[in-house]
Amino acid sequence: MDEVYDIIKSVNSPASLFDRLLEKLNAADVLLTVPSGGEEDFRIIYSKNNIRFEGRDLVSSYFFQDEKIGYSDKMDNEIFANSEYFPRSCNFLIHMPVNLKGRKQGLVFFLFKNKPTNIKDHLKLLDTLHFVISLAAFSIIMEEELSKVNIVDKSTLIFSSTYFWKRIEEEYKRSKRYGRKFSVVMVDIDNFKDINEKYGHKTGDMVIVKFADILRQHFRNTDIITRFGGDEFAIILPETGQQNIFQVAETLRLRVMREPIILEYGPAVSITVSVAAASYPQKQEEPEILVKELRKTLNAALEEGGNRTILVY
Repeated sequence: MDEVYDIIKSVNSPASLFDRLLEKLNAADVLLTVPSGGEEDFRIIYSKNNIRFEGRDLVSSYFFQDEKIGYSDKMDNEIFANSEYFPRSCNFLIHMPVNLKGRKQGLVFFLFKNKPTNIKDHLKLLDTLHFVISLAAFSIIMEEELSKVNIVDKSTLIFSSTYFWKRIEEEYKRSKRYGRKFSVVMVDIDNFKDINEKYGHKTGDMVIVKFADILRQHFRNTDIITRFGGDEFAIILPETGQQNIFQVAETLRLRVMREPIILEYGPAVSITVSVAAASYPQKQEEPEILVKELRKTLNAALEEGGNRTILVY
């Protein structure tokens, strides 16, 4: 019990508790995942190493049914072995449910490169601290829920520019530290002012909402789609490099050009878009400088008539 007391006494925040446990367990990372819609959809909302993932995850779905703390070895678990959710260097994990208010709120995973020799001691320690860990995890969950007030665009229900800046900073730091690739796509609806003048602002607002739906359909669940402002949108694509991003961006441009936006009430509205894209680590600029460069590229595309995709090297 002295060990447990020392751990509790040494922490002053949820993050510091997880830091202390990582040190004590000699684990590589800790993930906090929560359900994200469907039965097999989960998202990571906390990771010491800034791992981000949102989408279908059979591992979380499988362990979400468990009532107690347990562990899994990649050698013996085919679902774990084939999961895209965890780093390839992770070969062993301990999972524990976040139980509060009479129901499961999420899952905590402690990740290891190899199976610990003292696994029984680890399980005993985590079992003793289960309630404290659940409280810490629940605090992070609530903080994430409250932050949505400012990070979701009320009209389109996609993320706002506030969330874009938060996530691009995280991806940039991860790219700098680990050399991980990611891409940024910025999209501007060509001559959107003409749509407002021809059909009215109400129709223009509906076009924006429908266009956001097109972006949801086009990009992956793991991509971060945001309304950057007005008729301008920005998308962050984790783990997508320069060799793929032009095709993704150009396919979007062609899709928009060929498919008029069908409104529930009113005319079918044909639009085109200009798209600018760039990828890390080929680009080295800090996010703020990169975004300025992408927006400058979009403005140049509009001056040349719009309806084009430009890859920024």
